[in-house]
Amino acid sequence: MKRSAFALAFISALLFSAVAGTQSVSLVSANATLVSSLPQTPDTSLPKITIQLPEDNESYGTNEVAYSIIVEKPSSWFDYDTISGQLFSVVYYLDNGEKVTLATLSSIEEYDNKQPSTFKGTLSGLSDGNHSLEVVVHGVSYYVSYYQDPNYPSYYYLNNSLAIYFRTDTTSPSISNLSIANKTVGTKEILLNFELNEPTSNITYCLDNTANITIAGNTTLSGLTIGTHNLTVYAWDAVGNIGVSQTIDFEVTQQTEPAPFPTVPFLTVTVALVVVVVAGLLVYHKKRKREAESS
Repeated sequence: MKRSAFALAFISALLFSAVAGTQSVSLVSANATLVSSLPQTPDTSLPKITIQLPEDNESYGTNEVAYSIIVEKPSSWFDYDTISGQLFSVVYYLDNGEKVTLATLSSIEEYDNKQPSTFKGTLSGLSDGNHSLEVVVHGVSYYVSYYQDPNYPSYYYLNNSLAIYFRTDTTSPSISNLSIANKTVGTKEILLNFELNEPTSNITYCLDNTANITIAGNTTLSGLTIGTHNLTVYAWDAVGNIGVSQTIDFEVTQQTEPAPFPTVPFLTVTVALVVVVVAGLLVYHKKRKREAESS
């Protein structure tokens, strides 16, 4: 009870002293034994800040992101007969904007509570893009200077801060310039090319309302049957936003096969031609022979 009374009296005096701009506090009503038990040098240990949420360098697919902040008092504040430090305020700044107060001296957990203080809430109305969250803790530790009367403690301001950075993205990927378009093709293999406006974590396509097929990017559709087909491309970004392309209708027609080379007829004509030539030569040779004999 004495420790709490001392704490409250000292804190009130600190506030008054801070307003007055002085650097020492007179505690006439404070217990001299408790005051003299304070350290004789400032305790420069800083309160510890942990930002659990948002996670640093993380992306979120929403414009409302939860925050969870933990502030721990230095354990050295509790090494004396009376508490040698106190948190004054916990605030945060979103995107270097206006200060938002999470706790003040009157609302922070009980003075001599060693347990960490936890603050939770939601950062709302965030625009797509990069964001920063800075948490600042103000506190004070007090001590009895060797050169002063033990009944007149001094105080030392403690300020600590921690900043993290995150990104929000609620826009789906855009899939454009599909190479197939709505057309008729005379081949059973078609190049599927398209363009994306941002990096993706997954891409698939659905052909004729069957199961989606995962691809790494531009690909070739093979083994297409003759007839009409439809195709849709899907893409996911890093935070799970899904982009859907326009559904493309196209038709594969009967492929025109070139006529086979007439090897057998050509061979037959060639042999016949040779026979005719040989026969002609034989007739000519016999005719010349008879003419030679008659002369």
